[in-house]
Amino acid sequence: MGTIGASHGWVATLKNGVVRLQDDLDRNASDTDPKRIPLPPLETLPYCQTQIVTNVAMSSSSPEDEDCIVAIKFLGPQLSLCRPAQRNCEWTNIRITDPSFYSSHVMYSKKDEMFSMPASGGNYTGSWDLGRHRDKPKLQMLWYPERRVVKDMYVSKDKMRLDLLKNKEKE
Repeated sequence: MGTIGASHGWVATLKNGVVRLQDDLDRNASDTDPKRIPLPPLETLPYCQTQIVTNVAMSSSSPEDEDCIVAIKFLGPQLSLCRPAQRNCEWTNIRITDPSFYSSHVMYSKKDEMFSMPASGGNYTGSWDLGRHRDKPKLQMLWYPERRVVKDMYVSKDKMRLDLLKNKEKE
């Protein structure tokens, strides 16, 4: 059994394709009666793997909350989502086609109520709006201008140089 990540005080372990959540890091958890929540066996999408995990994220502080979603990002194109508190919980598997996300980490924004992953290179982010796409998550891409910060810095420096040259010419 190996630890694959932690979120909100819950540790996720993986053994024989089964993920188990344990409240080992929750400071409010019972020392004598720790909680252990097994999730359904993982399903591996074709041409994917579920042995190497990039990270784990949760949408709330307790997997026992009805709205809690656990997300596991695997190295490669698979992202898996599960609602542990549902009676017949099962994994929703998403195949990511853009290789820029293959080694990304998944994270949850409580403010936006979205899971997201930054693409390698930092030019865009993939996100899943769980408010609008609760049953079938849809990937949305947020693009950032390439080297925007660097370009802005160059513009500022160039403008400063021009201002200095103009001031010297006036003297």
